[in-house]
Amino acid sequence: MKKLFISLLSVTLLFAACSEKKAQSQQLEEHAGNEEITKANQTQKALVTIETTTYQLSIYKATPFRPTSSVGFVPKKGNQYVVLDISVKNKTDREINMGVILSTAKIRDKQGTVFGDILGSLSAYNLANPDNEKNKENDKIWSEKFPAGEFHRCVAMGFQAPDHLKEFEISLPESDDLTMLDKQTKAKFSL
Repeated sequence: MKKLFISLLSVTLLFAACSEKKAQSQQLEEHAGNEEITKANQTQKALVTIETTTYQLSIYKATPFRPTSSVGFVPKKGNQYVVLDISVKNKTDREINMGVILSTAKIRDKQGTVFGDILGSLSAYNLANPDNEKNKENDKIWSEKFPAGEFHRCVAMGFQAPDHLKEFEISLPESDDLTMLDKQTKAKFSL
């Protein structure tokens, strides 16, 4: 009986060690895969890049879409939602509040009309295109504590605009300093 107990204990320990080694191997593979994705995301050509002393924000794609009414968000008649595939890199050695920067962003047309409905457009897009990994990236981009040196990319901005418009300008504060939100950096982009 004692030999059987020792044999079972040995097999259990061996199985546990193998399982732990397999889990560590999977974690390393996932980490390496995430690094490759990050490198690919950082090297893809952007439509436009805004660079300040605090952050770098690139727009890779502006995608117009009209969700089905089943998602609960529908743009006004004659309008469409546009979502932006963006990346953000914190260029500082401190956490920054990208939530403040992104929530005070303005998107305008050539005539200066400001377009809004960031939450409606993003909610409609996320409901129509559910993806937990992209939602995690979105949470990181909109974070009040965006870590120093980090880079994240996903569809994280959107707006509602008339169907016929194709040319836009985005303006963003140069930093998360609440006393300097009026100091803006601008860039033009097209659908």
